[in-house]
Amino acid sequence: MKSKPKIITILGPTAIGKSDLAVNISIYLKEKYNIESHIISADSRQVYKHLDLGTGKITDEEMKGVKHHMLDVLNPDQEYSVYQYYQEADKIIQELLNKNILPIICGGTGLYIDALLFENAGAGASQNPELRDELENEDLENLQNKLKVLSQKYQADIENIDIKNKRRVIRAIEILTELKTIPEKKYIDKYDNLIIGLDTDYEFLQNRIKIRIDKRLKIGMIEEVENLLKENKINHPKLQKLGLEYNFISDYLTGILTMEEFKEKLYFAICHYAKRQKTWFKNSKNLNNNDNHIDWFDIQDVGFEKDVLKKVTTFINSSI
Repeated sequence: MKSKPKIITILGPTAIGKSDLAVNISIYLKEKYNIESHIISADSRQVYKHLDLGTGKITDEEMKGVKHHMLDVLNPDQEYSVYQYYQEADKIIQELLNKNILPIICGGTGLYIDALLFENAGAGASQNPELRDELENEDLENLQNKLKVLSQKYQADIENIDIKNKRRVIRAIEILTELKTIPEKKYIDKYDNLIIGLDTDYEFLQNRIKIRIDKRLKIGMIEEVENLLKENKINHPKLQKLGLEYNFISDYLTGILTMEEFKEKLYFAICHYAKRQKTWFKNSKNLNNNDNHIDWFDIQDVGFEKDVLKKVTTFINSSI
């Protein structure tokens, strides 16, 4: 039986240091084994052009010459789905594997990672702009009721839909409207996976998040958005949809929040988001099944990166 291609994945909550580690692993593979590797971003907001500081997008300098993919894919005013991400990123991965280049997936968007590793690309229903515009104007409770009615009408299982997430509910309604069902998710392992998870205690992560926010503000995170608004590359409704930094920057620029309120609300929102990410990864059936598991590393442990590289060494040597 032909062995599955190897892929390395780096995941974890925001502000944990995933990008730096991915770059260092890529450099290590080149120096130790002469293995070429590229990094595939799995971040639902870094796919957008111009949204650099607010998303914490890696800079050219920080890339250290390592090739990155799935950054700056589309304009901020465009819609993008998990299925679209899967189609584009999976094509890149297959091209890399055909050239014997090892893909390193790096990011914190669990649905993107699932889609790439386990053919869990979500339903292939097309986008319905008119329906979306109509649904966007409704509050979450009404949307939840609509989804419930549709699921009962078509006897569709919506147990795995995050009904507290407005975008997920709208997408589920869109899928049910077209397909009359929610297609069953696939749990097929496409690759020989090494899945590295970065973690640490919540208080330490909170402090990293605060430092990161202060740094981004200092180097122009708000000014970045102001310029995009002036150049008509984005508008306030789209900023609100993007959530987190952009949602609160929009509220600050329109006078809804003072600077002090903006900082406080943004800090708590990102901390809550990081907690949700950690929970999602640890509860993921795909990432923690009989064939796969996440190797977790605490970034506070002295020499944790050396331990990661040892794990990478064992993974690579298993096929040599």
